[in-house]
Amino acid sequence: MHKRNKIFNLNLTQVQRTARATTSENRRLAMQSEAKRSAIQQIQTQRESYEAAAADLEKTAQQLRSLLSRLEQKRQAKPYSGDFAKGQGALDWPVQGDVVGHFGPEHNPRFPKVVITNNGLDIAAPIGSPVRAVAKGRVDYTSEDYGAFGQLIIVNHGDSYYTLYGHLSDIAVSVGQEVTAGQVIARSGDTGSLKGPILHFEIRRGGTAVNPETWLR
Repeated sequence: MHKRNKIFNLNLTQVQRTARATTSENRRLAMQSEAKRSAIQQIQTQRESYEAAAADLEKTAQQLRSLLSRLEQKRQAKPYSGDFAKGQGALDWPVQGDVVGHFGPEHNPRFPKVVITNNGLDIAAPIGSPVRAVAKGRVDYTSEDYGAFGQLIIVNHGDSYYTLYGHLSDIAVSVGQEVTAGQVIARSGDTGSLKGPILHFEIRRGGTAVNPETWLR
């Protein structure tokens, strides 16, 4: 009898150990499952936020085209010309930094189906870096909050050429002011940016965006 009780107790202990192990494993699997669900929800939220930001960027780009059309009409009414076209391939960069966004369609690495059309260049630069006019011209427009472009400057270089400087932290010029090549016109920032501290830089011929990398040296 004593021997049978001992065997019974040993079996009971093993059953209890197995039950505890099973409970622990189930708890671990449940935690993994919850963590996975949370990660998926977070990615989905990030994707929705990114898609909304991309839509806002496209909306701002459309508004920008309308704005440039109005500026061009004013320029034609009061002619303004220069020699900007002669500088193709020889313009100094507006800010020092690595290019983190190139001209043309961009696919987000995490959300490849979300495509954004980049009408210029995105140049990484610490907030407060000096932003310089790439050529002489006249400041035709400034904004402290131009949607997805944040603080924005548009410089008219004559003959339908314009340069745009976005995501600024500080604007150092005013509308109507004449600027020279290399003059500091602003400080870089991250206002409205999806990529952190950058300068968004565009060159436009009328309302048409052209690839800045073919103009900068």
